[in-house]
Amino acid sequence: MIIIHGEDIVSARNRLNELIAAAGEKGLGVKRLTAKDLDLTTATQVLEATTLFGETPLIVIEGLFSLVKSKNKDSLLEFISRYQDRDLLLFEDKAIGPSALKPFVKAKPEEYKPAAIIFSFLDSLRPGGAAKSLKLLEDLESARQPAELTFAMLVRQVRLLIQALEPSSLKMAPWQKTRLVSQARIFGEAKLLKLHNDLYHIDKNIKTGANPLDLSLQLMALIANL
Repeated sequence: MIIIHGEDIVSARNRLNELIAAAGEKGLGVKRLTAKDLDLTTATQVLEATTLFGETPLIVIEGLFSLVKSKNKDSLLEFISRYQDRDLLLFEDKAIGPSALKPFVKAKPEEYKPAAIIFSFLDSLRPGGAAKSLKLLEDLESARQPAELTFAMLVRQVRLLIQALEPSSLKMAPWQKTRLVSQARIFGEAKLLKLHNDLYHIDKNIKTGANPLDLSLQLMALIANL
């Protein structure tokens, strides 16, 4: 079992795809599952299944640790932890804490972390602060951080800032909460909602090819207009 996780979702996803491709080259079947659609019965059927040739396929489960706390989640975690010697990939698009990983002592965790500068960039964002943020954005490019990762982290930050307008909705360390609440108040609701809408349109343009500019240039234009 390999557990792939971390906030550098681009590198994490690339690693997942690399392992899936390697399994395909070996002639192994691959079964991909989304944890939110999984229950104990389905998990049992999948994990006990074999191919026509008696081989066990590579099982990929996404979002297991991100499930909302429930009896089903607890049952799935306990059951799947019994299969740590299998060709099993657990994938999370966020970092998993040590306590959550504790039952998976035989698994191989692989955490993918973004460069520290990306957090300086996210913390720098504020109306009228474009110059500093643009410099940090350039530094991110110099550090060869993928624009896709910067975009994903920016979307996440803006969503957290919108949540921070009502601090009680945030579940995190006090120091993180304090910083987000302060930054959210500097923006205000109207500007945060506009920024969220601008990010939505960039995402839509990327997927439809509606904007000829590459993502890096779109991000620079967005930050320049803060």
